[in-house]
Amino acid sequence: LLEANKKLIFNDFIVTTFSVNHFKCPCLGFRIEIEDKVIVVAVDTNANLDLTSLELMKNAVLLFLDGMAESNREILLAKRDLSEKSEAEFNATTDPNKRGHMLIPEAIDLSKKLCAKKTILTHISHYNLPHEQMQAKYEANNLLLGFDGMKISL
Repeated sequence: LLEANKKLIFNDFIVTTFSVNHFKCPCLGFRIEIEDKVIVVAVDTNANLDLTSLELMKNAVLLFLDGMAESNREILLAKRDLSEKSEAEFNATTDPNKRGHMLIPEAIDLSKKLCAKKTILTHISHYNLPHEQMQAKYEANNLLLGFDGMKISL
């Protein structure tokens, strides 16, 4: 059983675990150090992370984050819970800490704050545009949208 803030040392790499915030479900993120490269996997979390976790996530050559939807409005539309409020009104009244995943704008902000060289969004849902349109929209932000069978060279 893995716990947060533990360092696991293997022959060629080190994995450090840290807490992430999946609302009602405890989850872990992973900082993987291979030679002089750092890869961080922090999925199944919203953007409300503690300082210890944020420190371990800094300066990754590759950062994995959630990208569930572009806004709360899209999620609520899909669930048919949306009244006639504007998106600004919705975002102001929707508590991001009561979600288990990040929205794409939150992932972009976090990626920039953490100085990640490249960020791959996972947990992409049917709330978003088709893959090619989403990739074109966000590639300027150093983001890639993850997909099944994706291979990455460091």
